[in-house]
This record gives sequence, structure tokens and C-alpha cells, in this order.
Amino acid sequence: MPNFLFICFSLFLSRYIPESHRATVTNWFRVPMNLLTCGALLTVNLPSVAADKRAVFAMCAIALGGGAAAASAFASATEEKDSSEVEKKKGR
Repeated sequence: MPNFLFICFSLFLSRYIPESHRATVTNWFRVPMNLLTCGALLTVNLPSVAADKRAVFAMCAIALGGGAAAASAFASATEEKDSSEVEKKKGR
């Protein structure tokens, strides 16, 4: 599964992000992922969370929902851009 993720991510990067900015953008995506991972791992050992891990699951579910909403907004924005480019090419 991770290999499929890397293939999809590299396809996304090559399509939407210029080569000159690709390393910077990739590093900016790693920052929130690392913060979420460290936060989840640190809270698992807290006494209040150790007894009931639903809070960590809820945090991860909220992050997943936010990511899905951002991906949906990005997809609709790029779809509008792609359709306007197609109409410009037809008008030539």
C-alpha cells in the first residue's frame, strides 16, 4: 500500500507543482504529518489517555476529515481550472 501512495503522490507533484518548487512543497507536507504523529505518540502514554484511547482516535479522525475536505476543495478548484483551459483551447 505505501508504494501505491508514493506513486500517486509523485504523479500529483509532477502534474501540479513545478520541478523547481517540488522539494520545498514536499517538505512542507511532511511538517504537519510529523506533528500529528509525534502528538499521537506522546499522548498515548498520558495516564488519562492510556485508559481510554478514544481521544487519540477522535483526533486522527478529525485530521482525516480535514484532509478529505481539503482534497475535495483542491480537486474542485483544479477541475474548474482544467475545464476553463479546455474551453480556451476550443475557442482558438
